[in-house]
Parts: sequence; C-alpha cells; structure tokens
Amino acid sequence: MDDYQNIFREFIDIDKHKDKYDFKIFNQPFANKDEALAALKEFEVLFVMRERTLISKSLISGIKNLKYIMTSGMRNKAIDLEETKKRNIIVCGTDINPNPAAEITWALILGLMRNMKQEIDNMFQGYWQTTVGFELKGKILGLIGLGKIGSQVAKIGKAFGMQVVAWSENLNLSHANELG
Repeated sequence: MDDYQNIFREFIDIDKHKDKYDFKIFNQPFANKDEALAALKEFEVLFVMRERTLISKSLISGIKNLKYIMTSGMRNKAIDLEETKKRNIIVCGTDINPNPAAEITWALILGLMRNMKQEIDNMFQGYWQTTVGFELKGKILGLIGLGKIGSQVAKIGKAFGMQVVAWSENLNLSHANELG
C-alpha cells in the first residue's frame, strides 16, 4: 500500500510467487478510510509502506480475513498493534538500512547551516555566495534516539568535529561512549 515510489518489488520477487499468490500494488494513497476498506476488505496479507496509511482498529476490523501485516522498517506507529494482537494478526517489519536516513539528515543539516536554498536560488539569478553560513566544528549536535540511524548521524557529527549529546529511551552508556 502507498507504494508511490515503486520500491515494493525490491522486497519481494512477485514473478517468483505469482503462481501461488495474487498481488495488488496500490501506488496512490487512499482518499479516505472507506476507500481503503473497500479496496482491502478481501485481503489476507498487507504489505504497507511505513506510516503512510493509518491501519486503525476500524480498518483492521473491516478486513475479516487479515492474517499478516508486513511494514517497511521495524516500527510503524500507524498500525494499531492492540487490535492486531486481539485478532492474532502477525505483524512484522523489514530490516532497515540506516545510511539513507542519516545521509538525508546530514543533507538537511548542511543545507540549513550553509543557507543552501537561498544560495541556490541566488546562483540561478546570477549571484554567487551572498551569505557565509556556519561552521559545524565545535558546535553541539543534539540527538533524540541513538539507535541505528542516530548512531550513524552521531558518527558523521563527530567527523565534523562536533560535540554529540544524545538521549534515548534505551540509552546504553557503553554504546554512547563508543560514539564519543
């Protein structure tokens, strides 16, 4: 569901399984809960892109044959886990690659620190570097979460010479010390 980036086929070789299972890929988001329920009511399995469609109690209740939900990533706060537990529906996720999220995080940080949007706009108008921006070395990088993604972000921050401060509900002092 909600595979508007067409990445589902990277997770499962549909051609390998098409003789045994029927697949329906929904590239566009549903307009509302009723449209989602009408489209999904006969399904036994849902593969969902993380946190794009709310898999609510009412949606789960309306899909009578639902046995299995797989989400991209390991957590999906859009799935009503209490309802899936009551219905004995198996919920699982795919492993995550922390690098893309960490890279995007740093692209955003660097863009903000160096006024990239403004500078790109100015460049297209014929100007060159109208602002100075800020150096990262010596700055404090505050992270909420020090799991796979947060750890990658912290390592890059350290490479820039930043002081890294982190909070996580599962903060492990030895892991934090490893990251500096």
